[in-house]
Amino acid sequence: MLIAVLAASPARAASAVLYVDQTQVPDFGSFWVSPHSELAMKVRYKNVGTTTWNNTGGVTNPNFMELRSVDGGCVIVNGAMYDGTWINPQRIHPFDGGGSIAPNAIATFSFTGKAPTVPGEYT
Repeated sequence: MLIAVLAASPARAASAVLYVDQTQVPDFGSFWVSPHSELAMKVRYKNVGTTTWNNTGGVTNPNFMELRSVDGGCVIVNGAMYDGTWINPQRIHPFDGGGSIAPNAIATFSFTGKAPTVPGEYT
């Protein structure tokens, strides 16, 4: 399973997130998936900061928020489940629906992924 964390640039110190939940289709009932399985994922985060998030303007917009693939130390890495539909292997997707997410609102990030062909544990 892809471990993805909402990443903010240092310019967005007022940005803070709280993981809410996630779903996947098909739902295998666990974090284990079959090699090369295709998944549709939805991950939700709450904006617990003081800055309103935007999903337009890309990384040049100081309030732009997107889902990124990171390791356990929050270093951006190539996602093990990259399937070619993401912005690139590290930048997964901005939040759904366009516009903005005000403080205390919840953003949904929808994306697809494909499990690696080699069985193992991936982060």
